[in-house]
Amino acid sequence: MKKLFQTLFALLLTVLLSNTALAACCDDESCGTSCSTNSCSRGCSAYGLWGSGFGNDLSFDVAEVDDGVDHLMFGYKSASKGFSMGIERDLKCVTVGVGYLYADTVIDSTFTDFNDPSRNETLRSYEGRSNMLFVTAEKEFRRWKLSGFVGYDWDYFNMFDFLGPSGIARMGSFVLNGEAKVHAIDKSRFRLSPLVAMTLINTDIDFDYIGLPKLQYQDSVTVCDAAVEMRYLAHRNFLLYSRTGYRYFTGAQDIDVAFAKIFGNVSIYQPQNIFRFDVGMEWQITQRLALEGGYLLRAGEYNYESHSFYASLVWKRPSQINNLLRGQRSGSSRFGRSKTNWSDRVTDTFSNLGTNLLNIINTGLAAPI
Repeated sequence: MKKLFQTLFALLLTVLLSNTALAACCDDESCGTSCSTNSCSRGCSAYGLWGSGFGNDLSFDVAEVDDGVDHLMFGYKSASKGFSMGIERDLKCVTVGVGYLYADTVIDSTFTDFNDPSRNETLRSYEGRSNMLFVTAEKEFRRWKLSGFVGYDWDYFNMFDFLGPSGIARMGSFVLNGEAKVHAIDKSRFRLSPLVAMTLINTDIDFDYIGLPKLQYQDSVTVCDAAVEMRYLAHRNFLLYSRTGYRYFTGAQDIDVAFAKIFGNVSIYQPQNIFRFDVGMEWQITQRLALEGGYLLRAGEYNYESHSFYASLVWKRPSQINNLLRGQRSGSSRFGRSKTNWSDRVTDTFSNLGTNLLNIINTGLAAPI
């Protein structure tokens, strides 16, 4: 799957960078063209570029033992940092792009004894790196918009136990994401857009322990979102946005994990109901260069918390340069053709992949301690 996706990725990137019959469509007054002409005037590039640095912190409780004698809590926390980047192009009035993500991740196991806090411990369990290639697409209409991406993520982790290195874990995940939003309120300085989204994740993972047979596992999850996005033009070149909504993480497994057999009485936790909140800004430095930044909060049951930050530079396509500086493209709105914030979307998806990985680890294949 990885090699196939890498090949398709390379082919699409070649098409995006070529001047073939898939001629770019600027759809912008500065080019003097529209979607009907399907060509750009000289010197007007239809490319858009973006690059982002991000950090992500994730934690939740996975199992609790309370049999009247022992009261124990097992959990995980992970920290990731990395970057993502991409290129976009307007093709036949549909915007298509490709992107890449890299991240370093450490995962710690946490052990809490409510009866004897002196036994509380945090132990290093995994250290590794992630790579993801993805293909993006978006299509905007007057009052609504469709966007999404398909990607493949592969990870390599060194595993640790009480005695030190214990093996390696390799994971590959196929990711499919789609989002639909409607601009319900579209004023000159304010836009409100309800949206729904869905992300499908299919994961294969191999645990290769030292001195033990290789263990393989497959898992599929669906992440469903309903949210409201608000965008406010605070200044002619400065925009604020927020997203607030509900997330349902389905497909979690109820598996009798290894330590459940030891303690005999254990509750297995895997968060499903999650509150999501994004807040960010966009500063239009020049007509085509913008600075974006944001914070993503995910909170839910079983002390589930995910905190993410990102900062990105964006070189906009000509069809987007009127968003803030020159306006008046979509009715009375100055937002014009809104740019999909891929930095926010990819950072959020990486958090979903982390949640899924910790859910998989929370099985008999790799107990927390």
